[in-house]
Amino acid sequence: MNFKQNIKGKNFKLKELHQLHILFPSLLLGVALSAQAETVIPDSNADSTFSDDTSYLINAGTVLGGTLSALTINGEANAKLTNHGAVGTASSNYGVNYGTNGAIVNETDGTITGVDTGLYIDSNATGAVDVTNKGDISSSKAHAVYYKSTGGTFTNYGTVGENSIEFADGVVVTDNDESSKVTIINEAGATIKTGDTPDGTMAAIEIADGYADVTNKGDIISSQCGVCASINNQNAELHVKNESTGVIQSGSAGVSSYSNSAVYFASDSSLDNAGKISSSTTYGVDFEGSNNSLINTGSISGGDAAHTAIYLKGNNNTVTLGTGSQLTDGSAGATAIQSVGTNNTVTLTGENSENGIITGLQQLTSEADSKWSLNGDVTLMGTTADTLNVNGYLTLDGTLTQTGISAGTTIGNGGTLVVGDATHTSASMTGENITVAQGGTLSGTGMITGNIDNAGTVAVYDALAPNNSSSQLLASIAGPVNALTLTGNVSNSGNLNLAG
Repeated sequence: MNFKQNIKGKNFKLKELHQLHILFPSLLLGVALSAQAETVIPDSNADSTFSDDTSYLINAGTVLGGTLSALTINGEANAKLTNHGAVGTASSNYGVNYGTNGAIVNETDGTITGVDTGLYIDSNATGAVDVTNKGDISSSKAHAVYYKSTGGTFTNYGTVGENSIEFADGVVVTDNDESSKVTIINEAGATIKTGDTPDGTMAAIEIADGYADVTNKGDIISSQCGVCASINNQNAELHVKNESTGVIQSGSAGVSSYSNSAVYFASDSSLDNAGKISSSTTYGVDFEGSNNSLINTGSISGGDAAHTAIYLKGNNNTVTLGTGSQLTDGSAGATAIQSVGTNNTVTLTGENSENGIITGLQQLTSEADSKWSLNGDVTLMGTTADTLNVNGYLTLDGTLTQTGISAGTTIGNGGTLVVGDATHTSASMTGENITVAQGGTLSGTGMITGNIDNAGTVAVYDALAPNNSSSQLLASIAGPVNALTLTGNVSNSGNLNLAG
């Protein structure tokens, strides 16, 4: 073979190799692809530490024990731990101590248990740690899961705290800033719970000092506090979405040194509830601090007649009640909302009714296109002309009292306020001034105390459409008339309809 033939042959082989590279690139990269090995962690009854790999596997049937930490992962960034075995024993302080960033998958046959903490996560400022739990993570006495100074997403398909015996929290987040927020997702069918014996400081989810978002589709159950932020007056910001399948339940008799509320916020936090929130002994939702918000289209209940469904201790908190909202069981004297702070407000949206007592609000607003009936007594503390602000259709079938200086009622264009319907003729409303704007309507069967400035319509209940069969609201027709009693002065530039 001459030189040219050799060159041609080599050229052909290089071309052929290049084509193989295009068709099967992994053939050429095989060595590089296999360079990232997976460490299979064996049985051990002593503390185990690994730091030289990025992938770790604990097979089914493997048992890891130890006294300080059954398993510690440090070192390489973006490490991943997959567990099918049993990590931690009754003598292990920590089940898993995870000291780098990356991911943890606890499979359906995996358990992680520690006396102090089941899963302890502190990435040492290297980045986030994402956890997917399909098995169980528990602690005998302190914390099932503990995120310290680390962000990430914790997704639970299994159980947290199923094997927690005594004083253990569920998931705790502390010492993280907004850039390292922790997102907790509790999926439908999953459970996050505390130990069964309260010690005065337990929570199913506690944001002690940091930032977190919680989405709950499953069960969050606590012997004491349910989902709680900054319960020891530290800085915490928590945003909770409890979906229609979500349950948050708390409370245990005999513990008074720590909140037993199902949801407890200090400040700057939010709750969107479409599911069920309840406490067996105290408040369903407790806003101890300021600038919190609640949107409720689900059910919220307190423990007994002495504890309200929603308790607003702090200031500048907002509550929005929508279609589907239920705050009491309908029993006489039950309290739906109690406000003892200042500038706390409630807005009514959608279509609904509420039987519970409402006290201490700065303002109550009926939003445009809403239709609500409040059957319990209402006390408002505001001092503005629109302390009761009606832009939708609002029926008051109990007693509404305004105690603030210069407090008043404003009925906007398109708004209708009914004080007492056909079956609640003893309803009443007391305030200094009632302003009925053009296009607004004031009606009912009860008693209204206060001066009325009417540019819209004031009508007896039987004259109010759809109670009146006439298409003209101001038409005088035969039939029974339910009296509307006005005890103040009336300044009228609109319509007065006193016949039904």
